[in-house]
Amino acid sequence: MLARIEVLKAVKRPAFWVTTGVFVAFCTLANFAPGSNAPRPTFPAAWQGIIEPAINLGPIFLAALMILLFAPEFRWRTARQNVIDGLSKEQFYWSKVLLLAALVALFFAVSVLIGTLGAIGSEGGSGGAFVEPTDLNYMLGLVVALLLWGTAGLMISALVRAAGAGLGLLFLYFICEQVVSGLLSSRSRVLDVIFDYLPAALFQTITDAELYYPVVLARTNMARAERGQDPLVYQDLWILLVAVAAYMVVFLVLAYASMRRRDL
Repeated sequence: MLARIEVLKAVKRPAFWVTTGVFVAFCTLANFAPGSNAPRPTFPAAWQGIIEPAINLGPIFLAALMILLFAPEFRWRTARQNVIDGLSKEQFYWSKVLLLAALVALFFAVSVLIGTLGAIGSEGGSGGAFVEPTDLNYMLGLVVALLLWGTAGLMISALVRAAGAGLGLLFLYFICEQVVSGLLSSRSRVLDVIFDYLPAALFQTITDAELYYPVVLARTNMARAERGQDPLVYQDLWILLVAVAAYMVVFLVLAYASMRRRDL
């Protein structure tokens, strides 16, 4: 019942169709727009090109959509009305968690479906299996990135309770983290470790293709060596996933606490 309520509310909102439509258009352009004259690779070589555009911008679209769908319910009093109609605060909260899960599934499916259609019939495939373990890890990175920013959007909605302010806070944090880490990085080893595990930095790390594809990492490090730069070194993927999962738990707990303690 909770999932049905959220689906009915979402599909009636222009914000859902506009944001989803822009994301679909972005994925379509990324996978079908004319590029170089070189033939596009078939599977499994095509997966990196399919996931890369979606993993870079998809989570931001998802966070914005989560805020646009959730935060206005407090101002419009639909959150209070749902409770008056029989839902508890806990049920209302879990309905938003279900909405987040549905949006993550939608964005992932859109990314893979459009990218797969773009790669079908392409020439120049590398042979082998349809999908390699490295590609599956990259897909996992996409899901984790969507969940990271989706839970952040859910938390911001529950705390700020205004769509405009929530969107502003989301992007302001992203910019401020970049500025602060850029100004203070390399001044302290401890600070460098902290900055590497802040949400935006973790997002950038788990979206790097070099983290998942050793060939890409070797090529990147070769180019960096030619420019006199230090090579890229990544933590094990499981360590990064645990750090992201910790942030998601914190975001969900803060959202839940806000829903429980404050009037709707």
